[in-house]
Amino acid sequence: NLQHLDLVDNLWDDGMGNHGYDFINMDNNPDDDHGHGTHVAGTIGARGNNAIGTTGVCWRVQLMAVKVLDEDGYGTTSSIVQGINYARTNGADIINMSLGGTGTPDGAYRTAMETASDNDILFVVAAGNSGTNAGSTYPCAFQVTNIICVGAVDQNFAIADFSNYSTSVVHVGAPGTNVVSATLGPITDQYYSTDPTDWTVVGDWGTAASAVLNSPANYDGSSVRSVRNTASSIYRSFDFTNAVRAYGTVSFAISVDPTDSFSILSSAAAATNPSADDNADLIRSYVGSASNATETFGIPGCRLSQCSLGFDLTTNDDDNLLFGVRITQLRIFTYGRGTSGNETYNGTSMATPHVAGLAALVKAHNPTFTATEVRAAVINTGTRMAGLSSYFQKGSVVNAPGALKYIPKPAAPVVAVQ
Repeated sequence: NLQHLDLVDNLWDDGMGNHGYDFINMDNNPDDDHGHGTHVAGTIGARGNNAIGTTGVCWRVQLMAVKVLDEDGYGTTSSIVQGINYARTNGADIINMSLGGTGTPDGAYRTAMETASDNDILFVVAAGNSGTNAGSTYPCAFQVTNIICVGAVDQNFAIADFSNYSTSVVHVGAPGTNVVSATLGPITDQYYSTDPTDWTVVGDWGTAASAVLNSPANYDGSSVRSVRNTASSIYRSFDFTNAVRAYGTVSFAISVDPTDSFSILSSAAAATNPSADDNADLIRSYVGSASNATETFGIPGCRLSQCSLGFDLTTNDDDNLLFGVRITQLRIFTYGRGTSGNETYNGTSMATPHVAGLAALVKAHNPTFTATEVRAAVINTGTRMAGLSSYFQKGSVVNAPGALKYIPKPAAPVVAVQ
């Protein structure tokens, strides 16, 4: 959030008034529309001693905003590679990567990190939040020369239950639970009626169709059932013109045949049925299930605009007496763009900026340190905890005063025989 008063004095500037780059929308405005990046930035470098919000690890630092993930927190290796190369060519000393993924890594991804590492840039990356071995989580598992992979610990200095681990690739731990930091701005939490009379109905939704809203929780298997071989949907418009991010939670019960489908969709146009819009975004789809569920979902295409949200049920001609879908609750959350405000997050994404901020502190204290020396200062001076020895390579939690006192090993003397 480039307007957050706890961050504005520490923003990097390219000399032309730009504070970074947005590789999602490909422009010079990397303003956050998710909240995650703002929280990370605040932990690294929220301005200290200014009577605003929180305090970052490094009070005086230049924060270069490089946006490689979209409003729902997703991106591609291509955008990440572009972001790494941008940071490298614009003089970054440390790259915080509170992101990750699994699967076969892109070769260009590793190459970009190796090139930056060879150019004296330190990477501080998140171990991941699956509670499993981090050996196949990238970029942590790349293990380029100048990298620190960070796991999360709780306030008892035990590994957080969600944190990935590995004595091979995860180097140290840092605080990752109940972390308070900067946010986008005010958040609005609104309940919306699930009565079909408050929605535009297409088909027989809410009558003979499967999704009988506000109906009793118990079904006898015959009195409430799906209309076979048909499609029914409901939708309504939402005004998000003042929201930089919108997401929702929906609770529903579902019992449909294996060839039936229930979908949540959004359209970038107001007063439009997403089910009939070829350009609509499919948010979630459920096929052949029987359960109760509560889903949290981002609403694509609805940032700073009006749009439509819809639910669709498409059935086959099977005559099984299944009740279909019943929606019980819908909540919509929107973020505004504020100049203050803080939230509490958990994750290795929150642990990582503690270490990136410490690395910045070490670099500021010892400007001649190379990335390799900064890395050594951070990972070799942590506080060892017996309970972490089987989770992190160093079995330790980072220690800021210890890192600042670090002195590199002296070079071997050169002896010449006379």
